[in-house]
Amino acid sequence: MSLRRWRELAPYAIVAAFLVGLAVVVADDWVWTGDTLTVRNGAAGIVKCFREGHLSSCDAHNPAFFDVGPLPLFQYLPGIVFYELGIAGDEALHWFAWLSFAAFGGTLALYWQVSARTGSSALSPILLVTALTGPLLWYSHAAFGEALAAFLAVLYLSAILTRRSGLVIAATLWMAALTKEVALPFLLALALIAYYGRRDMPRPTRGETVGLAVGALAALLTTALFNVFRYGGPSNDVYLSAAARVPDLGRRAEFFAGLWLSPNGGMAWFWPSATFLLVAAALFGWGARTGQPSRRWPAAAVVLVIVGLTAGFATITNPFGWYAWGPRYLIPWIPCLVLLVVVLYRERFEALCRALVSSRKRWVASSALLSAVSLPQLGAILQDRDDLFAWLFSATKGCPRDITVLDGADRYYECLSHQAWGRFPVLVRTYEGFASLEGAIYSCAFVASIAALLWLAKLRMEPAGIEPATSCLQSRRSPN
Repeated sequence: MSLRRWRELAPYAIVAAFLVGLAVVVADDWVWTGDTLTVRNGAAGIVKCFREGHLSSCDAHNPAFFDVGPLPLFQYLPGIVFYELGIAGDEALHWFAWLSFAAFGGTLALYWQVSARTGSSALSPILLVTALTGPLLWYSHAAFGEALAAFLAVLYLSAILTRRSGLVIAATLWMAALTKEVALPFLLALALIAYYGRRDMPRPTRGETVGLAVGALAALLTTALFNVFRYGGPSNDVYLSAAARVPDLGRRAEFFAGLWLSPNGGMAWFWPSATFLLVAAALFGWGARTGQPSRRWPAAAVVLVIVGLTAGFATITNPFGWYAWGPRYLIPWIPCLVLLVVVLYRERFEALCRALVSSRKRWVASSALLSAVSLPQLGAILQDRDDLFAWLFSATKGCPRDITVLDGADRYYECLSHQAWGRFPVLVRTYEGFASLEGAIYSCAFVASIAALLWLAKLRMEPAGIEPATSCLQSRRSPN
């Protein structure tokens, strides 16, 4: 094996070692909150209704403890499997955390595979380091559904980008659409952007188009039948109720801005690496010229998708998805959006990456800056969750800790706004997690992983490291 090959494998070994350490955290110090209990108990309620023959209005036949609840279907499916396998109580909650960790690892693997198959392998380290430096890292040890939803969205988009069969596209679209009831139109929009976003991208075949149609119809039918099963009608009455919506347009605008800019709930602060790539893609689209493989309009379309998602989440009574880490509802969409723009504008991203890591000094500076702004994601794992969250959501300025909209809409939204904008930045407090020996070891491994991946990007940007621009995008179909 050549020296260059060893140099390329070493960064992956460093990242793998860090992930092993993260697995130790999942084994001993995983986290959960009330939503996970809703999923676990709701899964038991689903099984109970099926066994008793209640195939409509299930919640009317269940005790309150076993209400199915309003969450999307796919969140319950793992719980049903665990229940049928006899995994219950805290053990079931722990298995949800392990599922999140596996989904996070699957997202990293898909990033590597898709970049190789689309002629963007020089950028795979950038995709990997983006995933490692965002709040998805925290969700990889939490019994939430965000890591799984992110993985399924990336799985679906990877099927589009690597030109899989119509059957695979249908199946992945169906699964991804069941993670959120509002997901389907946005997932279809991403498919259109992926298929038509580059001039050298072959147009979708009839099989791929049929796959999209079948997957979309299957998702709509499945969601409607699930709502009939739990509520007796095809719609989700909980999410459609007026009580689930922010009534004031001013508050909606504030939460829209807060989902990206607020110090305790903004994506720009919680995931600066991904935000940087998305902003760069918007600028690349603006500067696209006729004759280049990339087009101008896909960047604008991605911006519209982001605006649509953000506006939708800003209208619900709990726009940040709290009690959780960062803008929880928006987080699962970021990995697939980053993957899409990197593939569509890969030549421009390669030039940007080359400018950031072309010399040792630039590599050191980029590694140091990215590590500094991303360490809070690791610190949030190492610090006691109860202490960290208890501080952010503690009673202050007349706001009780567990305030809900039922305590009065005006007061509730004022408190939510104060938590997002007025409190001391929770990201700064996470640095307390590095005070111990364990924290120092993990932080060194985290920084080493970032530096190693950026070094790999530097290596691949050198003339001998950039592979020929042949990919499945340049052929009508590639073997599945």
